[in-house]
Amino acid sequence: MRLYRLVGVLTVLAASLWMEPKARAICDPDTEGSCGSCLVCVNYRCVQPSCVPSGCPDDVLYNTNCCSGAAVPGSTYCSNPADWGTTWASCYQICA
Repeated sequence: MRLYRLVGVLTVLAASLWMEPKARAICDPDTEGSCGSCLVCVNYRCVQPSCVPSGCPDDVLYNTNCCSGAAVPGSTYCSNPADWGTTWASCYQICA
């Protein structure tokens, strides 16, 4: 009985991970946007591009890596409000 319960739990867990859209790491190179708007498809894998595309978040703490070279004015946000204007460690901006 324990084996059947374990198999059932593992099956449900595997199905939930497989169906989770954010967990998708395999992509179709012939389908544009199969990784979403902020990742690119390389060798059937979703990877971070060399620069951050328009509309995607970029790290504020380090040099801006936006493909356009600029961020949307007023788009900076911090997941930890205490970082605003101090360390900028948890802050991001949206690339223009």
